[in-house]
Amino acid sequence: MEQKILRATEVNIEKAARVIRGGGLVIFPTDTVYGLGCDAFNREAVRKIFVVKGRDEKKSLPILIADKKQLKMLVSDVPPLAKELMKKYWPARNSTAPVRSRSLKPLNRTSSSQ
Repeated sequence: MEQKILRATEVNIEKAARVIRGGGLVIFPTDTVYGLGCDAFNREAVRKIFVVKGRDEKKSLPILIADKKQLKMLVSDVPPLAKELMKKYWPARNSTAPVRSRSLKPLNRTSSSQ
């Protein structure tokens, strides 16, 4: 597996996006730790994260999104508390919305039986 460390420039961010679109993984800095990311809709890429991290497949993975438009791609219903938090804190550098949906389960699991 090819590994590269790149500075966060526009060109390099586009390179990382191509890796993600191609089913690869990227490591990126957050405000406190480094994250391991992939295309959440690509089952093989999600499987790679479980393998690399040695993570139990019964534990779901978080999906980071930028805005409400992306949220609508993932869930059909947003609880009232989550809506209040998003209204108050989005957009922001750090945001968490406690949204859980049955429709996300298949994205976070490598087994087709779940």
